Amino acid sequence: MSTTLSASPAADAASLRRLVVECGLLLRLAAPLAAAFVGQLAIGTTDMLMLGWYGPEALAASALALSLFNPVMLLGVGIGTAITPLAASAIAGRRVREMRRVVRQGLWAAVPFTALALPVFVLAEPLLVAVGQEPALAGQAQSYLHGAMGGLFAILVFNVLRSYVTALERTGVILLITMAAVPLNALVNYALIFGRFGLPELGVFGAGLGSAITQAAMALAMVRVVARRAPFRRHAIFGRFWRSDWSVFRRIHRIGIPIGLSILLEVTIFGASAQIMGWIGTLQLAAHQIALQLASITFMVPLGVGMAVTARVGQAHGRGDRDGVALAGWAGMALAGSFMALCGLVFWLTPAPLVRPFLDGSEAAPVVLEFAVGYLALAAAFQIADGLQVAAAHALRGLQDTTAPMWIAGFGFWGVGLPVGYLLAMHTPLEGRGVWTGLALGLAVVALLLVVRFHRTTRRSPALDLGPRA
Repeated sequence: MSTTLSASPAADAASLRRLVVECGLLLRLAAPLAAAFVGQLAIGTTDMLMLGWYGPEALAASALALSLFNPVMLLGVGIGTAITPLAASAIAGRRVREMRRVVRQGLWAAVPFTALALPVFVLAEPLLVAVGQEPALAGQAQSYLHGAMGGLFAILVFNVLRSYVTALERTGVILLITMAAVPLNALVNYALIFGRFGLPELGVFGAGLGSAITQAAMALAMVRVVARRAPFRRHAIFGRFWRSDWSVFRRIHRIGIPIGLSILLEVTIFGASAQIMGWIGTLQLAAHQIALQLASITFMVPLGVGMAVTARVGQAHGRGDRDGVALAGWAGMALAGSFMALCGLVFWLTPAPLVRPFLDGSEAAPVVLEFAVGYLALAAAFQIADGLQVAAAHALRGLQDTTAPMWIAGFGFWGVGLPVGYLLAMHTPLEGRGVWTGLALGLAVVALLLVVRFHRTTRRSPALDLGPRA
């Protein structure tokens, strides 16, 4: 698809055919990724269900622990995600040695990050007490983190290798490993939380330890695949692993840190919105969490599309193919936007059947249902924007353009979305609907600015510099 206006109907038809073909390639690449993300969501949901069976205090403690663990983990994952565009560019340019150094240094980066993060988890109890949490709850959260923190390094290793495998467009293995991890995680957590199969009852600590064991198994499985299976083994990723390349190491962090911060900016605004909902009322907060969970499920598909877009754009970038960059980026936005438009339609037309499975038979359930239905109507409005922003952000990552998108995310989410949501929620009759209006507006601003940036980048002159970006 040309990045300039077509000169004839025949050229328009050819451009449309190329777009359709690119969408097909993206779907083939993205489907296993999206399904794997759903699998990861299932792992987390299983943990929450089992801790809920163990007791409400255990569930609350794990939620508190994860509020500390997840932001740290996501920053590390963001750094490792830089491997996809760098490796894809090197592969497209047939620079296998460069690609091998990129993946190797990505694995190296997991070591200092883990070392810097662990003290945060070790000192979690006094940190949580210092910010006003109950000492008993903070102590249980500390127990969970003591069990879970051993899995951080495994998560980062798995993420780097997942990014490498995605760059090679061999995403099926990611799905297989993740799907195998779902029952493994359920079995291990059940045994360690409740003390089954001759193991001691470890409660909250067992939940964290079980998650760490599952993450370690996933990382080891991915290492084995990359080391022994074609086509990965011919790249010899683990050969001469001790050899450093500090220029590549710095480049990974220069591209990856803004990615991690962008992820944090997006994730934390939803955490902040939950705080505002808690000030409004408990039933509104419960409804908010239900609507947010449903929106999180639909988000897995455009997230998978986005990772596929990064690989496709990165390969076109490595070839110096300006039209290929534009084609992959716009195809990804078309797929993600179309899917989310359908999800928004479902949220708008049939919200109640989606919400009811989350409710019990208490007297408060009809009130929660009413609130959640209202929030889903607003969630329907931002579904398209959410799909567009994640696809556009990943397309820019394929061009190794990550710093400007980070600032765009900061402005849209925290400069527009959160202030507007707070003002509408606390100073108008909208209350919870005001929070969701702010979220929708923030996502729309981010989507618009990212799409415009990608458009301007791909509409430059043919002499457009497709070299590495920070």
